[in-house]
Amino acid sequence: MVIPGKLAFGRVLHALDCLIGDMSTGGARVRVKSGTAVPNELYLVHLVERCAYEARVVWRRADGNMGLAFKRSFDLDGAIRPELRTLREFCTAYDRAK
Repeated sequence: MVIPGKLAFGRVLHALDCLIGDMSTGGARVRVKSGTAVPNELYLVHLVERCAYEARVVWRRADGNMGLAFKRSFDLDGAIRPELRTLREFCTAYDRAK
């Protein structure tokens, strides 16, 4: 099953659409458009579950597939920190678009 997600990074939290292919408590395999520049440190936003994972890229492939290792997770519905509230807005926009 493929799940829609977002990769967010940078001081202003730039966001890229991604597809979450496999996921476990420790990490995930995601796919972005081939050739897309993605930094090593980022957030993965699971739009359906409304949570975010602080992660780092542990492997990359030319076809846009990447492996992420999670550092910690956040429930976005209870988010207080400004960057997490911004990530929650991605989920809200996704809910409205359904």
